[in-house]
Amino acid sequence: MILDGEGDPDAVFVFRSTSTTTVAGYVNIILRNGANADNIYWLCGTVFIQAAFTHIIGNIFAMSITLAFDTNILGRLYSYGTSITLSSSVIGD
Repeated sequence: MILDGEGDPDAVFVFRSTSTTTVAGYVNIILRNGANADNIYWLCGTVFIQAAFTHIIGNIFAMSITLAFDTNILGRLYSYGTSITLSSSVIGD
């Protein structure tokens, strides 16, 4: 997935769901033209699940967050509910 800031370093990207959000395996997010990781938000009504071998960028807000084997996150994880589960994951900021 390519997020294009179109030259605006303040461009904001919001991915919002009312229930579970699942990111399929082998997904990579690429930032272009000034897009900034600090301005990417994943707002999930209940659960955020990141499948194996993915690279996600942004700030994730969900009741429960699960990161599968060999995943990378450039951003922050915020659970306002039960848990954050990691399995051989790398989190950077």
